Amino acid sequence: MFQDFVDIATIFSAGATFLTSIVATIALFGARKQLIQLDRNKDAELRPYVSVRYLLEKGQAPSARLQLHNAGRTSARNIVLEFPSEAAWHHIKAPAFSFVNQGLSVLNPGETVEFFMGPVVPGSSFAKLKTDPIRVTVSYED
Repeated sequence: MFQDFVDIATIFSAGATFLTSIVATIALFGARKQLIQLDRNKDAELRPYVSVRYLLEKGQAPSARLQLHNAGRTSARNIVLEFPSEAAWHHIKAPAFSFVNQGLSVLNPGETVEFFMGPVVPGSSFAKLKTDPIRVTVSYED
């Protein structure tokens, strides 16, 4: 009878050890997944976020401006804007704006720069842009 009790205790002990190892393995996978997510969050928090806005100034001499802003926590470097050829913006390559050809060298966190694009007069390309969508690809290094 004592031997039966020892056999049952051994079986329960082996089962408990096996279950403990399964729970520990699951916990390790969960911890690894959490560490990966923390790393992704850190990267997302510490990167530049560059936005582009089209500003139309009204008044006696209406004009168009393009505004670039870095809302991220680190500097964006070598910022280049690419406009699709079918969009109304493709013509701006002609004046050789720095952000189209060689790239804007740096835009620090919280920094905003504006570029005068041209006057908005009847018949100008900028007058048409009031209603057309602006499509642009922004590329930069962080």
